Amino acid sequence: MLTISDAGRITGSPASAPDDLVPENTMFGLLLREDRDKATFLLLRHLPLNVIVAGRFFPVDGYATIDLSSGNIRLQASGRHVHSEGAIDGQKVLYDVPLPAPGSGMAWHFDAKQVPWSAQGGI
Repeated sequence: MLTISDAGRITGSPASAPDDLVPENTMFGLLLREDRDKATFLLLRHLPLNVIVAGRFFPVDGYATIDLSSGNIRLQASGRHVHSEGAIDGQKVLYDVPLPAPGSGMAWHFDAKQVPWSAQGGI
């Protein structure tokens, strides 16, 4: 399994991660293929039963690849948002819609690399 979250905007140097990262919107993926230095995950539009993620679940159609071949962690992901906003018990939630509402069917891609983070052991 894989979760990918955003945690707000960078306010300092992008050379290191902020100390106070808090997950906001979280995508969830299941392992599709794993090789020696690379793993590919399918990002889901529905959270599997009994799975809880940090932050708010973010439904998407897409994939993510983790590559360790360079000795560092590299994450590449592509997909599209498949959600609309709603509320349950006064809390904002995102829910899947088969045909996204206007403005919510946006495609995206990102290419990320590991940077030092003080909350990570050994750094």
